[in-house]
Amino acid sequence: MSAPAVSLELDDPSIPAGSAVPAQPTSSSSSPPSTAEPAQNPSSTKPKTNRYTPFNPHRTERTLTPPARADVPTESEGAAPEPEPETETEGAFPPKLKTKYFLKSSTDIGNGEASASLQGRLVHFLGGLETLQGSASVGSRTKRALDLNFTTPIQWNPNQIFTAGLFSFERDNVKFSSAREAVWGGRASLLLVDQMGDQHDFVYEAACRNIGKLVPGASIGLRQQARTTSKSSLSYTYTRDSRDSPLEPEYCTKGSLLRSNIELAGPGGDARFLKLGTESVWSRRLGRLGDGWSTTMTARAGLLRTTNAQPSHYPDRAHLGGPTSVRMFSHNGLGPKDGRDSLGGDAHWSTGVELGGPVWKNKAGWPVKWHLFLNAGQLALLDQSSNSSAVVSMRALAQPSVSAGAGLVFRQGPLRLEVNAGVPLVAHRSDGSRRGFQVGIGLDFL
Repeated sequence: MSAPAVSLELDDPSIPAGSAVPAQPTSSSSSPPSTAEPAQNPSSTKPKTNRYTPFNPHRTERTLTPPARADVPTESEGAAPEPEPETETEGAFPPKLKTKYFLKSSTDIGNGEASASLQGRLVHFLGGLETLQGSASVGSRTKRALDLNFTTPIQWNPNQIFTAGLFSFERDNVKFSSAREAVWGGRASLLLVDQMGDQHDFVYEAACRNIGKLVPGASIGLRQQARTTSKSSLSYTYTRDSRDSPLEPEYCTKGSLLRSNIELAGPGGDARFLKLGTESVWSRRLGRLGDGWSTTMTARAGLLRTTNAQPSHYPDRAHLGGPTSVRMFSHNGLGPKDGRDSLGGDAHWSTGVELGGPVWKNKAGWPVKWHLFLNAGQLALLDQSSNSSAVVSMRALAQPSVSAGAGLVFRQGPLRLEVNAGVPLVAHRSDGSRRGFQVGIGLDFL
C-alpha cells in the first residue's frame, strides 16, 4: 500500500505568501543553510481514517509511516514533531458471506430400520457462518420425524458453537414392546473445544414424551408406563478422542475415546432424576500379525436415580441388545421384561472385544475386513424407594449375557455393515437370543 503524501509549509517571512517553496539544490553549496524552523500547518493534516479489510480472526494494526524526505529536517534537527501516523485496522468487521442452500432426498437403512428423508440446509443466510438445517423423514420403525436446527459460531470462533433446535418423532416399538413412543420438544446447546481438543457440551432440553397406542396383549408393566410425561433437564458431556481414525474405528491403530455424561432433570417437568453415563474405547495395532491387524476394546455403563423416590419413566431408561449393541441378541432384547415387553433398565453395563484384520493378505486398505468379537452386558431395573433397595436391585448386573462370533465388516463412509455368525454363550430365559446369522447396519457399534 502506498503511503499518503505529507503536505508541509515553511513559515518563513522571507518567502511571500502564496509563493512556492524554492527547491533545494542537489549539489553541495557553500552557502549556509537556512536557520528557519519549519512548522506544520494543522490545516494540511489529513484526518485519520479507518480502512476495513476482509475479516481476519487475528486482529492486528499496521502503521502507515510516510517515507522520510531529504528536504525536511528531522525532529532531532529542531523540526516540529510530526502528527501521529494513520492506522489501518484489520478485522474490524467480518465480511458478509453469500447465502447458499442445499436440498436433497435420501433413503437410509441402519439401526434396525429403513427410512426415507428430505433434508434442507441454508448457509450464511444472515451473512455470517450460521446454518439453518431441517429434515423430515418417514420409516419402518420411526414413523415420522421432524428436526429444525440453527447453528452458529460465537464471534466467528469455530471452537465455540451455539445450537438451538426443535424436534419431534414417533417411533414404533412393537418389536420389543407393545406400544408407540412419541416425543416433541426443543433443545439448546453450547459446544466448547479447549486447547487440548477436548469437547465440552452443555445442553438444555425440554420435551414431552408419550407412551401410547398400545397393541392388544400389552403387559401390565407397560400399561403402567402408558402416559404423557414431561422433562426439563440440563446435561454436560465431556469427550476426549485421540484415535487416529475416529470415523472408521475398524482402521484405528492407536488412541482412545473417553466420553462422560451427567444429566439432571428437575423443575419444569415431572421427570426428576440424576443420570450418569460413560463410554471408553481403546484401540491398538497388532503389528506382529501383519499389516492391517488391530484390536479394539469398548466399555459402556450408566446409572439413573430418581430424586423423588418414584419409579423412573420408560423414555428415560436404557436398553441393550441387537446387532449394534450386544450381538447375537434381538433388538433391545436384554434386561427386565413383563411378558414379551422389554421394560428397560435404570442401571446397565456392556463391553466388547474385537479382533480385526484384512480379508486377504496385503489388502489392509480394502473396505472389507473380517473380525472376531466377544460381547457381554446386562440391565437392571432399580427399586428407587431407597438407596439400600437400589443396591439390592443391582445384583442382577452380576449375571451378564454373553455372546461370541465372527463375521465380515464393510465400511462405506460413516456407514458400517456387519454380517456375523455366532451364538449366545450365556443367556437368560427372558433374553431374546439369536443363533446363526445376524446383519447389522449403523453408525456406532459396541
